Amino acid sequence: MKQLLIVSTFAEVNFLPDLFRDFNPPVTGKVISLYQDSDTSLDLLISGIGMPSTIFHLTRAQLINQYHRIIQMGLCGSFNPVYAPGQLVWVKEDRFADLGIDDRGLFKTLEEGLPGKLGSDPWLSEWISGAAPEDSSVTGVRGITVNTATGSEKRIKQLINQFHPDIETMEGAAALYIGRQLHVSVVQIRTVSNYVTQRDRTSWNISLARKSLFGWFKENLKP
Repeated sequence: MKQLLIVSTFAEVNFLPDLFRDFNPPVTGKVISLYQDSDTSLDLLISGIGMPSTIFHLTRAQLINQYHRIIQMGLCGSFNPVYAPGQLVWVKEDRFADLGIDDRGLFKTLEEGLPGKLGSDPWLSEWISGAAPEDSSVTGVRGITVNTATGSEKRIKQLINQFHPDIETMEGAAALYIGRQLHVSVVQIRTVSNYVTQRDRTSWNISLARKSLFGWFKENLKP
């Protein structure tokens, strides 16, 4: 099975040099091989932060290499107090949460604002399902993907009232959208680094979140 591991920044998988002797940190957009044997291979792609970079680099990598499975890993913010910093989750469904129309202060999805105009591409305005990991112990959650990381009480309330999300990222739905369009399985694995609150990076626990990602990688992806 040909697999691709995609992360937005190398900082999220800075444990890789300790696991692979000949590892050299890649630049954004460049695919490198982590390992390959007769049955399985795993490549790494640093996509860059956000949807545009993710869509460009991941689409190009998939069209060139034709992976059987894509694993997106990274950190996330949590709307749900059940999912505290360090919690490992997989995203059952995700969506673009700020792609739409501002109708006098009321956010509408593209389908709500332009009904019937999306044609054969409804996933820009609907929930996109993610593939489940083989490790059934990982908790499944609902994610949303945004262009601007949420950091105000007003916006938090709007998102919760409209979408009832558990977590937020800036790339998740983009990867699932590509998987849907190119017919490839995409598993989104995340660890919570912070609660989604008014912007305060001093409250984040990135080291704990990375530790959870490291544990999952060793158990599920390292040969």
